[in-house]
Amino acid sequence: MAELAERIRRNFLWLLLPTYLIAYLLPGPGVYAANLQWSRGLPEAAAIRLPMLLVAVLLLNAALEVNTDALRGVFSRTRDLLISLAAVWLAPAVVVIIAGALFAFSGSEGGGGLLLGMILVAAMPVANSSAGWTQQSGGALAWALALVVLSILLSSVVTPGMIRLLGMSLSASEVNSVEEVVHRFSGVAFIVWVLAPTLLGLSIRRVVGEQPVRSIRPALHLSTSAAILGLNYLNGSLVLPKLFPLTADGPQSPEPALLIAALCGAVSLCLVGLLAAQLLTHWLKCDDRDRLALKFALSMKHTGLALGLASTVLADHPDAILLIILTTPIQHLIAGLVSKRYGVESDE
Repeated sequence: MAELAERIRRNFLWLLLPTYLIAYLLPGPGVYAANLQWSRGLPEAAAIRLPMLLVAVLLLNAALEVNTDALRGVFSRTRDLLISLAAVWLAPAVVVIIAGALFAFSGSEGGGGLLLGMILVAAMPVANSSAGWTQQSGGALAWALALVVLSILLSSVVTPGMIRLLGMSLSASEVNSVEEVVHRFSGVAFIVWVLAPTLLGLSIRRVVGEQPVRSIRPALHLSTSAAILGLNYLNGSLVLPKLFPLTADGPQSPEPALLIAALCGAVSLCLVGLLAAQLLTHWLKCDDRDRLALKFALSMKHTGLALGLASTVLADHPDAILLIILTTPIQHLIAGLVSKRYGVESDE
């Protein structure tokens, strides 16, 4: 099993690419599975759905492998942690400001919707799946979990403020809608699907010790890989057929200029996170595993929350929704490239 897990890790990008192709050509099972839920006697935010279960698996697996001394070490580096958290929002904000200046300089009338989409993505906390990619690539799991949990906790204050700061004009009712959606993601849903599996994994690790966890590490890595592929299939099956609908005349797509601009915006938001992580970790004198964790954390945004906000306050801006939809597969593909190029064998 250890050999299989390592082989999958080394070739994970080549599993990720066909996952999107299958999601496009055979979306039915993914759409059905993504929409299944069990909510009897549960709050709406805690309803059991397959995507959230897969997220919980990623966080549980990552927490099981976290060395508690390493976690304490992260929180003892208060300055480094605060700087890294600030970079989660400040790095993509730079891209948004530059994009806004370019749209204004070019006099483009169609750039407003894309800019709104970029603002929403930039204002998001760290994606839950960044912890899975960190584990799959041998990065520092303590850093990954700390940035996921803390950024989501802070998002209830930071995200609405960032949206207003970056110039997104909202009415009073839209501001209330933004705050309501963010609180929903950072309230019960956060406790059930992010905090609970993280604390459960840390508790199990503390009770059973390192050796039993080390013995099942290949199984953990295989289930993490399966969860990442499953999430990407579910997301792909929901969005790709809508972006590129199949007709009798073949696949249709958005206007080429719009699609290229949206792709450039989404890629830029991911790449600036990688650049920020590279510069930060050099300045903070981090090792390779810390650097990997920060690369995933700063380049992967919580696009599920962004889509929830977009459908609430930007329903009449399809260009914004297009950019957010494209950001999800792009950041996973870039994560796959980072994993293949910089991934190391885990020793957590």
